[in-house]
Amino acid sequence: MNSQKLNNEVVIRIVDQILKIEPLVNTVILKDAIEVVLNDYELASKKYEVTTTDIPDMIYYFLATKKLEGLSMKTLKNYKYILDLFAQSHYRIISSITEIDIKMYLATLMDGKASSTYETYIACLKTFFSWLYDQEYIHKNPMKNIKYPKRDKNLRNPLKLEEIEVLRDACLTLRERAIFEFLLATGCRVDEVVGLKISDIDWSRLQLKVVGKGRKERICYFTDKAKYHLQKYLLSRIDQIDYLFISTRKPYSYLKIRAIEKEITTIGERVNIKVFPHLLRHTFATVLLQSGAKLEVVQELLGHESPKTTQVYAKLNTNIIHNQYKLHMIA
Repeated sequence: MNSQKLNNEVVIRIVDQILKIEPLVNTVILKDAIEVVLNDYELASKKYEVTTTDIPDMIYYFLATKKLEGLSMKTLKNYKYILDLFAQSHYRIISSITEIDIKMYLATLMDGKASSTYETYIACLKTFFSWLYDQEYIHKNPMKNIKYPKRDKNLRNPLKLEEIEVLRDACLTLRERAIFEFLLATGCRVDEVVGLKISDIDWSRLQLKVVGKGRKERICYFTDKAKYHLQKYLLSRIDQIDYLFISTRKPYSYLKIRAIEKEITTIGERVNIKVFPHLLRHTFATVLLQSGAKLEVVQELLGHESPKTTQVYAKLNTNIIHNQYKLHMIA
């Protein structure tokens, strides 16, 4: 291992340890200061025996680097879980892992797992091994030719307008109705709603700023109906908490992802309609497109990186195609 690479590892490990004690420290200044000191020293790493594995250390360096790059704690936690499972199945030197090893490992994961879960594992391993290759820990990337499984291109049907009304009537609490209307009106992902604060909302413009995938901010809008039920819910609360959606018992805290998902699922179960937060997002997108909204506008509202992702809603909805045909076809 060359000295520059070794220095980088030491810097990462020192910064990571300091962040555990003082998370608000300026990592850029700290990293630069440590590098200045290390320039006056020659470091030597411990050699691994043939029977040992360096994979846990590589995972540690990878996660620490990604943490310094600003990845969310949720993403880092998911990476760690998947990579730790991989490490438990491969007690070897990382540079000895081959494409065949990866394929055999992934084959064991197929049993009983949804294709979306399988994709998540592949995406994580691709990111990890690409980083190892870029950092020259390995000379060949075993994930380079590993392909994602074919996906079912059919989206679940969005909610019909009558189903939306039935679900509204099925809400028993002010919080249930407020969450339902907010998700439907904004098209937000459930993890974007967690941690939102009342002070984030511009009530006069019916809008708020959310942080989406890749920590990118975007403006979301909501309807007068959503505003009415949000404010009705907020006026019923006796707490002084700034979070938008909170637990009903002390100590009050913001609702976690699972709690919001359960809230929506429970509403649907009362009227035998299978519903979940992401279906409300699907419905939001479909309603906009059916009403004539431009694809690029819906893409912006959903926070999609690529228009291809948004295009799925337009391609698969035959009502949109039919309406556009009738609108533009010369009789």
